This record gives sequence, C-alpha cells and structure tokens, in this order.
Amino acid sequence: MRKLEVILRFLGDLQEAQKVAVKMAFFAARKCRREDFSAAEWEEFIDCYQQLITLDYSLRGLKRQLADWCPVDGAKKVKI
Repeated sequence: MRKLEVILRFLGDLQEAQKVAVKMAFFAARKCRREDFSAAEWEEFIDCYQQLITLDYSLRGLKRQLADWCPVDGAKKVKI
C-alpha cells in the first residue's frame, strides 16, 4: 500500500505543479528581472517555485519506493 500512497501523492503534486508552471510561464513572459515584480507577484512566484520543489521531493520519494520493487536495467538502486 505504501507504493500506492506515494504514487497518488506524486500525482496530486504533479497536478499542482502543472497549474503553477502555467502561472510561472505567465510571469516569465512579462517580467525580465526581479525588480519587475510587485511584492504580491513575487510572493506568488515564490509560492509557485516552492510547489515545484514539492514535486521534486515527491518524485524522489516515488523513485526510492519503486527502486527496490522494479529495478531498471538490472540496477538494484536508483541514484537519487
């Protein structure tokens, strides 16, 4: 059951990351430097970035859970 929980958590984080990636692309298209952001926009951008960090953390957890269960190319461990 642990693997299923990790996969479901990753899928939820992936959906959130897709939403924030769109927001970040919108900002990136309109802002060239940090100084171009208002305080509220910068805070939202950083919140989006933290969501992407969460996705990375979830993906690493998923890789760890799956590495022992289904090694790839004969490898017993996935380097993380």
